[in-house]
Amino acid sequence: GRFSESSGRIQITIAARGDQIGPMLSYGDIIRFQAQIRTPQDFQNPGGFKYKRYLLSKGIIATAFISDPRWITKIGITQGHRPRLFIEDMRARVAASLEAID
Repeated sequence: GRFSESSGRIQITIAARGDQIGPMLSYGDIIRFQAQIRTPQDFQNPGGFKYKRYLLSKGIIATAFISDPRWITKIGITQGHRPRLFIEDMRARVAASLEAID
């Protein structure tokens, strides 16, 4: 394979594989991963949903599929956008509280 460094927003889909668990990831994490990065493609349905346009409107310039969660390594964190960090922290706390109820 070929390795290259890049920047920009990539939508990554991670397959769930039984008991194989990758690193716990949060907003702002910097990761290294092994996957083929592709430019978004529209579905070939005339008049259909413009997936590529939708992703680009969200600032997502590429997509990737990771079939094995062990191919992801957390290598750091960024400060991120403060309001978004607050929201993600609250989301994690609510999720933990709900899990404790079960």
